[in-house]
Amino acid sequence: MKMLIKALTAKVGSIQIQDYEENIEELGKFNRKVGYNRISVKFKGRK
Repeated sequence: MKMLIKALTAKVGSIQIQDYEENIEELGKFNRKVGYNRISVKFKGRK
């Protein structure tokens, strides 16, 4: 994972979220967002 992050920071200028589906946990009287079931992103290279 460390190598992936290092490569991305060297080559990627920005990350844009295209689409997502939130993962919401239902806990009785309230709900909480605990991440994503699905997320699609677009990477834009550095100039």
